[in-house]
Amino acid sequence: MAVNRLTDENGKTVVPISEGDSYAWVKGEVSDLVSLFCDSASVEKLGDPLSWVREDSGVKLRFLPCGADERVFKRGEGWKYFYMFTTVFVDIGVRFPFTQFECGVLSQLKCAPSQIHPNAWAFIRGFEILMEYVGKEPLLEVFFSFF
Repeated sequence: MAVNRLTDENGKTVVPISEGDSYAWVKGEVSDLVSLFCDSASVEKLGDPLSWVREDSGVKLRFLPCGADERVFKRGEGWKYFYMFTTVFVDIGVRFPFTQFECGVLSQLKCAPSQIHPNAWAFIRGFEILMEYVGKEPLLEVFFSFF
């Protein structure tokens, strides 16, 4: 089996990838977990997903159940959708569309929203709230000096 190497912009090897299985890097315990939201009834228990969208944003979202073979780390076909931990919206208060600061953090980390652990989302959101409280704009440079 041929093995390709994923490298960063400096050519440093980051993760070996087995050809044909782009998810081989995921631990078995993670890939074995099935979503609790695999039918319409469980999705409806989340409440009103529109409350996760900022008012007057014009964002149109649909919240659908996960298929039995779908996992939070998998990429949606054509990037038309992504998976998220519900606690990010329910408990931490992140809303769509993401703020400019949240988009900047994702861009700087080169991560999809689902790749950020809920605890890290709490830190991102907490930093935004702290900066709002002290009347300052949240800056990526300041955030990453702490994170």
